[in-house]
Amino acid sequence: MKNKLIIVLFTAILQFILFNALAQKNFFEGYIITNKRDTIFGQIKDRKNGTFVKLYKKIKFKPDVGFRKLLSPNSIQAYKIGNQKFVTMEIKDEIKLFKRKVTVVPNSNNKEFVRVISEGYLALYEKEYIDDSGLSSVYYFKKTDENDMVFVRTGLFGLNKNRLAVYFEDCPELAEKILNKGIKNPRTIVRFYNNWCGGN
Repeated sequence: MKNKLIIVLFTAILQFILFNALAQKNFFEGYIITNKRDTIFGQIKDRKNGTFVKLYKKIKFKPDVGFRKLLSPNSIQAYKIGNQKFVTMEIKDEIKLFKRKVTVVPNSNNKEFVRVISEGYLALYEKEYIDDSGLSSVYYFKKTDENDMVFVRTGLFGLNKNRLAVYFEDCPELAEKILNKGIKNPRTIVRFYNNWCGGN
């Protein structure tokens, strides 16, 4: 009888440990910034990884003190998970008269989570989405004091040089380097602009 009780107790403890281990899966240390600009630390889960990746419309947040919450992009300003930072914004990306126009909609109630790749006066953002090939992304540059953004083409065809050169008219040295393929990497563009032209 005593042995059976020990086995039952051991099985219950093991199940509890396994349940907690599964519950913690894909949660990472981080913090959220509320709409009141408070920073709250805890653990965050923002996607399901694996063969069929899924991005959550609401992140799962377990604060260090308090209860687990589901948080939509409209309910917070930003969050950081591991070393990756996300902000909330609505990006309107549309074609008008055969030209691509990209803007941030201020005070929107239709925000999404957008990853911050590089920060500064000029920032580089990544908007993730799921399509037939799985997880995909589009990239945008944005200057701090403007709502206009510019789409950044990456991949097989390289940068959209002519459009970027126009966007960086205020930094002629950079525009020239982009047109002449002296700079081909979006992160390098951010560094160059912020070091030599940004905010001046």
